[in-house]
Amino acid sequence: RVWSISGGDCYIARLLSESGDGLDADALARSISARIFKKRRTTKLERATAYVLASLGQFDIPVSEAFLRHHIGSGASELLAVIKVRKSRGRLFLGHRTFCFLSSLALLRDEPELRNTYGSASDLAFQYAQGLNDSQLFDFLSRLDLSTRQNRGLDVSTPTGDQQRGFILQLWAAFDTLRNRLVRLAEQDPTFGDNIASAVFAGTVLSHFSGESWEPISGYVRQRWLIESDGVRATGAAPSTERDDFDAIVETIERGDPFEDQFRYWEQASTIDRDRFHHAWLLGLLLLFEGRAQNRDLERERLLKSCIAAYCLPSGAVYPQRVVWVTARVLIGLAATGETMDSSNLIRSSIGWLKQPCPNGPLIDGSFWAHGTGTWNTPYQATAMCLAALLDLGVSPVDPIVANARSYLLERRPDWSTTENEITRIDVIDALIRAGSDWRAFRDEIQSIVTWSLDPNSWASGGSVKATEKNIESSTLPYVTSQLLQLLWTVMKDNTKEILREANQRFFESDLRQ
Repeated sequence: RVWSISGGDCYIARLLSESGDGLDADALARSISARIFKKRRTTKLERATAYVLASLGQFDIPVSEAFLRHHIGSGASELLAVIKVRKSRGRLFLGHRTFCFLSSLALLRDEPELRNTYGSASDLAFQYAQGLNDSQLFDFLSRLDLSTRQNRGLDVSTPTGDQQRGFILQLWAAFDTLRNRLVRLAEQDPTFGDNIASAVFAGTVLSHFSGESWEPISGYVRQRWLIESDGVRATGAAPSTERDDFDAIVETIERGDPFEDQFRYWEQASTIDRDRFHHAWLLGLLLLFEGRAQNRDLERERLLKSCIAAYCLPSGAVYPQRVVWVTARVLIGLAATGETMDSSNLIRSSIGWLKQPCPNGPLIDGSFWAHGTGTWNTPYQATAMCLAALLDLGVSPVDPIVANARSYLLERRPDWSTTENEITRIDVIDALIRAGSDWRAFRDEIQSIVTWSLDPNSWASGGSVKATEKNIESSTLPYVTSQLLQLLWTVMKDNTKEILREANQRFFESDLRQ
């Protein structure tokens, strides 16, 4: 009988056994009430205070007095005197999660309007979560152990109700797994084989979700490349290993590009300064790293911004102007540090160049961008990066070129969604979501990238490969993983209330609610 009523919860079973007043839910409720308050007769506000504490306690949330005052009123501190509350580091809690759940039930039995006045437990937890930054929210959700709830045998083929929550929890499990794998890679080698790109992409995510792993990465990134007035300079005898990518890119350009005849201003492969090409792109990465850093180095940011002019051309492009995604990469980096389209003439000039139609600019048909690197990239990836750069800098989603680029990518979904190039797929999805598309529209593509990312074979090479040997970007794994983690995190934040409701579902399904 005890086991049946307790729903298999040992803590509840113990309380039932100790109640001494019959083995039923009413007896348990009376026993719980006696453990909440220091007196038998309580006021409405005292019960409301206990209800808020109990509701948040179901999620293991210790409550500040400021939070209570916001929901109960200025007298909340005095009300605590009659509640058997515990205090730790200035935070208040009622007890174990199960005890808090039972306390909530006991209070609602006598006063059901508490839910209508103050909200359900998940409503209150959601209000609490809205005040957290990314790192705090991640720690909070991690404590709920959502990964154990993701495999409930749900059919995720339709996007509503329990099936939608099931899909979201599967994405949480993927997020948790990929984050842990990236942390292990960083712990094994924070330089990622001396690849600054891999380290930067991993660092932009781990700065929010694994501070201990981020610290050695930041030490490597900030020491490996120095910032001087006329550009960036590697420490040591040789540049970091991603420099090999630019040899591979130029060799690809030499084999031809389908848009070659449309752009008279394009540099020929033989005239491209590969080091300058690499340094200009690297500048955007280093800006991105500082903009998303756990502890931003504002002086380093200033130095990085001061040397951008050394890589800018009269057209507004960043060198080389045939490779439009270098300009996009630098603009994305500037946006990460808080710059906007109104911040400087340099930024306005670069935006103006991105919007310049061919043959004098990179924009084709007013809707997509040529990448200029032969088979190394695709127009979809170049368009996604340019679209992201414009949006990040504050260009309106209804701007004609932005709207046209969004339509271009959506119309060509059958092409980019089936490519084996994971970088293209994740970049396009990210750009379309920034442009206003609902992430749910890309469930199949997201699931496909998640499947690739979770495949152990995708991690076999570690965080870096040699581009001239593999003919792919050396930082493919960290880049796709970091972009996917940021996308999944956006989904988690947009669906926090659903996640909290699901996390508490086992309580709602208990026999004790009968």
